[in-house]
Amino acid sequence: MAITSIPRDKPRGRFSLRIIVVAADEECVMGQGYSEGIAEFLRVRFNEVMDEAKLAIDKLQRIQKLWTELGRTKSDAPEYGTIMKEIRALSAEYQTLVEAAKKRET
Repeated sequence: MAITSIPRDKPRGRFSLRIIVVAADEECVMGQGYSEGIAEFLRVRFNEVMDEAKLAIDKLQRIQKLWTELGRTKSDAPEYGTIMKEIRALSAEYQTLVEAAKKRET
């Protein structure tokens, strides 16, 4: 198991990981003196962070697509308001994910 720290002065997008777990298997973990419980915790936490990051990225990409769609929609068209509501809702959900990630880092 290799654990790599990411320096705090080099952010990697909106979500920065403090640890990246690479090539973790039980023999490698045990051979380096890490307990099985710690290895499992790191794998689970890594997967949770990656799932959260994927969710945030998906929301952001959807917001970008909606803005593009909004740009092609006339402001007096009925769907204009619907698109704006969806953008606002997704933006609020995205902001909640970002704030939760920031709280965990502190």
